[in-house]
Amino acid sequence: MKFVKTQKHIPTTAPRFLSTTVFCLASLMALITMSRADAASFGVRVIDEQGQPLAGAAVCIGTAANPGQFGAFMTAADGSARIDNAPAVPLRITVSKEAFQGVHFEEPIRNWNLMTDVTLLRDGEGPVCDISGHADAQAADSERLKISYLNAFKSRAGYTIESDIQGAPTHYRVSHRKDFAGAKWQPYQKAVTYRGAAKDALYFQVKRFSGNTGSWLEARSAVADIAIGVN
Repeated sequence: MKFVKTQKHIPTTAPRFLSTTVFCLASLMALITMSRADAASFGVRVIDEQGQPLAGAAVCIGTAANPGQFGAFMTAADGSARIDNAPAVPLRITVSKEAFQGVHFEEPIRNWNLMTDVTLLRDGEGPVCDISGHADAQAADSERLKISYLNAFKSRAGYTIESDIQGAPTHYRVSHRKDFAGAKWQPYQKAVTYRGAAKDALYFQVKRFSGNTGSWLEARSAVADIAIGVN
């Protein structure tokens, strides 16, 4: 009998499938960590066929199983609606407005801020964002949330901002940047102090926020700019 010697090869590195699996797991953990540390915002700007903003459009943000799970919004005067700290899951967006054809679309998991345009065509049928379950839907309409008085003056602590708002706002934010980068929403008060940097103008916005576990309704005012100088 002829004896044949065989030698089992033991790789010095992990098998390709194992390396790929480890890499995918590491990437997934990094994605989860990133999504927790750097929460992203997601928003839509609803426009008509001529590119004009549509105020008062209903926007539902949720999942395929529950289209309104994460909130129902009414677009502001500039046609925009946005969710801060968007959950790190695939989203289903439904947009509708009376006399326009509603739409819905999917958004994958993202880890950066995104504002996307949504065009609604006149007439026709389509998906509907149902906000009837939100008791404050009509009261939260951005048309009822208006800045009627706004003034800023230099104070020892920085700039004191006085305002009078129609529509019972719950929060405000202020920044020297028009995009409000880094600015956090704060509980609304008629007189607040801004301690950040300022040059020629400050930008101010209010919102009305109401909700319960798992869903909320939000409406925002238009952004107002306040010219500032040395007083």
